[in-house]
Amino acid sequence: FEMEEAGLVISDQEIILAITLGLLPSYTTVILSFNIVAADALTLDYVMNHLLNNEVAQLTGGTQKSTVAATNAKHDAKESALTASNMKSPAGKGICFFCNQCGHHKEECPE
Repeated sequence: FEMEEAGLVISDQEIILAITLGLLPSYTTVILSFNIVAADALTLDYVMNHLLNNEVAQLTGGTQKSTVAATNAKHDAKESALTASNMKSPAGKGICFFCNQCGHHKEECPE
């Protein structure tokens, strides 16, 4: 910083203000959350960590909450697939995935 080289002392709050004023609107929520942080806890390291965490969340498509939801959705889909594969036809042999007929599997399919 040229200001520091000129002998001016710049506080963390001034640096934080300069950084946050230049951010995109997608950072509004995290910036507003800084308002509830005690002044002595609002350090440059604190702000940088939260901004970086927010950036990672934006780049990965969401928050940890949405990541958990996506993981649960994958788990539910896997369970559904396992349940479908365990379904038996009235004949007791299963469903052929080649012809979609009941009573045999693909390897036994007459078609």
